[in-house]
Amino acid sequence: MITVKCNRSMGHLVETKYLCPDEFPVGLAKILDDGFSEIDGCVFFKNSFNCKNIPDIDFIERNFSNLSGYECAINGIHLEDFMVDNFFSSSICFVEKFSILCDGKLPFPIVAIFGYEKSDEFGDICTFRFHKKREGEVLYNVNEIEDFLDPIIIINID
Repeated sequence: MITVKCNRSMGHLVETKYLCPDEFPVGLAKILDDGFSEIDGCVFFKNSFNCKNIPDIDFIERNFSNLSGYECAINGIHLEDFMVDNFFSSSICFVEKFSILCDGKLPFPIVAIFGYEKSDEFGDICTFRFHKKREGEVLYNVNEIEDFLDPIIIINID
């Protein structure tokens, strides 16, 4: 089951700016096609983590708070790096495809986060990250989603 929550600013963007692109960016399709790796109880995009083990848990807790924080750091990607135009719509399309791919195909629940920012200096900034859903590890509280200044979507895939 997929549960999607977004703040008002993201809801407004989706309503007014989202048009499914005619062509899905090849680089984003490859990320999804390559699939996932499960290593030491963590899940990663297969193309973004090529180690046989995760670092020592003390290192992870000191630098990322917990395993979920570590996964989010490794699985964090700037979607705009994989396209030349239509950044927001292609990113939303990626989020949809990721959610469908994970739903029922992974043996554990996932939390995915998509954030969007329009920068005068850098243009569209479309960040995506995900982690395994773990008891007691909450990185983004959906009950506080309106506290985020920038548009954000939080997806729970159970």
